[in-house]
Amino acid sequence: MSTPPTKNNGQINRATTLPIDAMAAAFGTPTLPALRVEGRLPSGVIPTAFLYQPLKVFLDTPWTLLPQLGESDFFVVVWEVAGNVPFPLPARELVGPITARDFPLELSIPASYLLNNARVRIYYRIHNLYEDAQVFEFSHPVDIIIDRRPPAESEVLKAPWFADDDITESDATDNATFDVVVPGDYSGRAALDKIYLYLMGANAFPVGLPILIKEFAATTDAMVLKVPVAEIRKYAGTSTLYACYKVMDEAGNITPQFSLFGSTKLSLEALPADLPVPTVPAFDFDRLINREDARNIVSFGISTYTHYRQGDLCIPVLAGVEYPAIPVMSLPFTGTLSWQQLIANGANLQRKNNVPFRYFIRRASNPGSGGTPSPLKLINMDFTVFGRDHNLAPALLNLLLDKVNIFGAESNTANQLDSRDNNQPCRAEVVLSGDPQVGNMLSLYVQGQTNVVTTYTVKKGDVAGINIIFDDPIPWSVIQSVSNKTALFYYLSTNGVNQQQSADQQVAVNITPPIALPKPTYPHADDRGFITCRTDPPIWKGLTIRVTPGIKLLPDDTLKVLFVGNLIYPDREPIKSTEHTITERWGTAQTSRDFVITDYKNYLQPLKDYAGASAKYSVFRNGALIGVSKIGYAQVDRKYPTGGYCTPTGKGVD
Repeated sequence: MSTPPTKNNGQINRATTLPIDAMAAAFGTPTLPALRVEGRLPSGVIPTAFLYQPLKVFLDTPWTLLPQLGESDFFVVVWEVAGNVPFPLPARELVGPITARDFPLELSIPASYLLNNARVRIYYRIHNLYEDAQVFEFSHPVDIIIDRRPPAESEVLKAPWFADDDITESDATDNATFDVVVPGDYSGRAALDKIYLYLMGANAFPVGLPILIKEFAATTDAMVLKVPVAEIRKYAGTSTLYACYKVMDEAGNITPQFSLFGSTKLSLEALPADLPVPTVPAFDFDRLINREDARNIVSFGISTYTHYRQGDLCIPVLAGVEYPAIPVMSLPFTGTLSWQQLIANGANLQRKNNVPFRYFIRRASNPGSGGTPSPLKLINMDFTVFGRDHNLAPALLNLLLDKVNIFGAESNTANQLDSRDNNQPCRAEVVLSGDPQVGNMLSLYVQGQTNVVTTYTVKKGDVAGINIIFDDPIPWSVIQSVSNKTALFYYLSTNGVNQQQSADQQVAVNITPPIALPKPTYPHADDRGFITCRTDPPIWKGLTIRVTPGIKLLPDDTLKVLFVGNLIYPDREPIKSTEHTITERWGTAQTSRDFVITDYKNYLQPLKDYAGASAKYSVFRNGALIGVSKIGYAQVDRKYPTGGYCTPTGKGVD
């Protein structure tokens, strides 16, 4: 690079601030890519939204020789308005080192440059080392259009016209759209102009938004807009429909005044109007819809509205979800919301407040219309439960909940109560499910009774899967009230808003006093009831206890024989270690049954001199106690008159 003179009075800048075509003729083909201009449309137009602040331009691509450490290059943007002398913007010094990571580079064109309509070519130069260096590269140009004039400036837009002079109910039923024609011969018409079309029910300027916006690529001929019949129907009941328009160009300039009005006759049936806020009795009663409401049907009501026609269609919309139309055959009208509709927008197992609800009324003859909307009603819904949910919700009975289990004080067998439990409270247990929260409650009931038997309140630390015992025992009076039959116990779970009911637990109740059965006997004892060294078989080979109930037992009835040895005959000083229970099933066609104690060392050897063997038995049917025998005794004496004991190994010391 050559070093420029130190004083040049700006000659270099003036020499190189040339129209881009002259630059190319003087210095050769541009070597740098064109700038990127913020907001520029493909046509070159800059939208008016970008004309009220400095306009940003970007250099996206590095040039070949970037400034290194200790060097500077200068970035100069040139502004060339068509027909005017190019004007360079203040240079931006680029202090090295500059690398590809520093791109894109940005400069701003002051907003004061953007005040007037113009066609502008923009290019830039990169000067090496000094701002006025003679060594530079320059770019291809980018053209922009600054357009601040609206279409049809200073003229009155002609009126649009309706292709149909009279729109009837039959026309509205048979057609999806109606044509409105804009003459299109306004001054300044250009490609991509947009027509903003307004409809009015009176000969007055419109308020609100246009009903249709359409862009036209053509720059000649009339501009046809197809208006949906639903927009026409909004003015049903008026005799004349008016239309006007505005025009916006590609830059965003819009005509300041509306066009003249066009009109057509209307002969349409008046649309439903003056729709009231819907009533929702389930919500209006207590400001909340819960599962009990859903079980009893959630309805909504419409008292009356203007221009009612039998067969109008009511379309309920809950939480933004539109549901099937319901014919309105008379007023007042009542519709219903099903459980699936109530939870369709994710309300299941949640509480949702201020859920929007409304309805639309649509003519049955106009299925393409969205209908007339009612005012919104905000409702609260809570479908949370304590315990797991089920697929038959919102039904109260939930077969997925664990059943309660009832235990007697003495029998201690799940769901089997008998006379042993008489006059003692029972306990109720159940497994918690779902996500139990402190304060949630279970209430236990017996089928056929209205009073709560007992309750359980969820406590801190309770989690799903643990087995809990109800807070209070079940009074024996509750058991007595069902007498000897199957009692059905169930519980209701509640979180303070919604309840669920468990399936019935069948509890067998047999509290009739057990039958007194004959005492057991010892078939190998002698006539005096003694078991001695002369007993055959000898005692160390087993002690046989014979049970003869004396009543007819059923196959699979359960017999339990309790044996206890006593140090002194018959029942003094029981030997705790000899307690022994034998359980067996009663067989078919049996009248008696032998139970044999074979463990000599543990149960029989402690019986020596004038000792006593005692036994009794109990009979259970389906888990319930039905009979208890008296105690049968036998004297056991293994001592010889001459001393010593009979043992498995002969006479000797025991």
